[in-house]
Amino acid sequence: MIVERRFRSRRLLLAFVGIVFVLSMLGNPLAALAAGWSPEVTVLHLQSSVAQNAVALNPAGNEVWVTTSSLVNFHVTVQAAQRSFGGAWSSLTTVATQGPTIQGLSVALSASNNAVATWMSGGGVEIALRSPAGVWQAPVAFAPTGGASNLVARLDAQGNGVAAWSRSTATTSLVEAVTWTANGTFGSVIQLSPTSHAAFGSDIAVNEAGTAVVVWLASNSNPYQVESATRPAGGSWSAVTTVSPVLPQTWGAKVALDGAGNATAVWMTATTLDSERIYAATRPAGGAWGSQTRIEPSDWRAVSENTVNADA
Repeated sequence: MIVERRFRSRRLLLAFVGIVFVLSMLGNPLAALAAGWSPEVTVLHLQSSVAQNAVALNPAGNEVWVTTSSLVNFHVTVQAAQRSFGGAWSSLTTVATQGPTIQGLSVALSASNNAVATWMSGGGVEIALRSPAGVWQAPVAFAPTGGASNLVARLDAQGNGVAAWSRSTATTSLVEAVTWTANGTFGSVIQLSPTSHAAFGSDIAVNEAGTAVVVWLASNSNPYQVESATRPAGGSWSAVTTVSPVLPQTWGAKVALDGAGNATAVWMTATTLDSERIYAATRPAGGAWGSQTRIEPSDWRAVSENTVNADA
């Protein structure tokens, strides 16, 4: 009897541990996802081969997917679907109907379940916001003249956002940015780069607290330099700071931020086709950029720009 009770107690203990484990997995979606990939799910049965797609995932495991429709009457439609963790995908919702071309479609999703979809159309920047309840606002257009590129938007944990892009003018190219609050109030477009030289190839990082850092390539004839500007949560943009020394053939600048506001920038540079190298620099929160550090051991030829990437 004593042995049987011990085995029964052990079985009950194991069952209890199993229940606690399952509940902990359900309460932690990222841990549950780490246990293995789910079966594939068809969100849309058929798409044009030229359709653009982007997806975002937040810490709770909720997802947003955006896509573009085929060209109809010289217009392309931006559509979105969403899924709560463990649930099913919603039907597609029309976010906007644009001109004949859309480029650079992307989406971001905050911990508060706010979302932002961005794209470029007709040379301008389009930003559409979604409330935590899943309601999309009409897109807001920026930079309507000149050719925009490198559009990137990020959200903090509360749903406040920052977007940055490069824009060509008749005489030069600039890096600009705009901010908005979680309730959908946009600020004015701010020019981040100086007018003394061209600036292009921008990237942006925003951490959960709302600190933002933008990096870009500054060009004065052939030499290039990585520059940056920083904005504390709810504050104003800093003056331009240099991240790298003046270097020939520099490109692919990316930036990442941690929760404390410490930043890391990475980029590529080369003096010949066979001497492509990857460098990085770090900057503590509230501090200055440190010296560049080479982060790979040997020279490369034709390194893909996708090799140089950063994430918060």
